[in-house]
Amino acid sequence: MALGEADETWPKIVEDAARGQLKDVYSPVDDFGQERKPSLKEYPAIPWDKINLDQFNLVPKMVKRTLQRISDGWGTFRIIPMESGRGCPYGCEFCTVTGFFGDSIRFAPTKAW
Repeated sequence: MALGEADETWPKIVEDAARGQLKDVYSPVDDFGQERKPSLKEYPAIPWDKINLDQFNLVPKMVKRTLQRISDGWGTFRIIPMESGRGCPYGCEFCTVTGFFGDSIRFAPTKAW
C-alpha cells in the first residue's frame, strides 16, 4: 500500500518490485514520523514544442472540416490538463483534494510551464 503523495515513494516501490522485495506499506515520512510533502520545484519543464496538441482538440473531425471552411482557426477547441499546485484550504465534502494533498496550497514554480 502506498500512502501520501507518490513523488518520493513511487521510485522506491518500482526498485523494490524489480528486486522482488515489496514492503507492505510505503509512506513519505520525516524523521519525526510526520508526513513529508514533496517539493514541487523539481517538476520537469513541459516540452510544448514536442506535444501533439491535436490530441486535446474536443471538436469532432467531421465538424472540424466544416468549421474550417468558415474561417481559419475555427474547428479547434482544446482543453489541456495541467497541474499548477497541490492542496486546497476549503475542505469541501464532495472533494478529495484536501484529504489527499492537504489543507494548504503548494504551487509549482512558473519555469515548469
